[in-house]
Amino acid sequence: MALKADDSLRLTNVLLVNPVEKLRSGYWNEWAKKIAKNIICAIQRLYYMYDYSGTSDTHNLPFRKV
Repeated sequence: MALKADDSLRLTNVLLVNPVEKLRSGYWNEWAKKIAKNIICAIQRLYYMYDYSGTSDTHNLPFRKV
């Protein structure tokens, strides 16, 4: 799927806000949760690597509000 590979952040946001499967343990719901977690971990690693002392609040990212 091209959207999954090219724009995974946007697809993740859409899937977390509007689940496409009735079961919470469906493939797309689990995929979206996994990608959101990976993005948060990557952002936190970048903050740590570059010793960024600004606002590093990863809890206010759009997909964390779900």
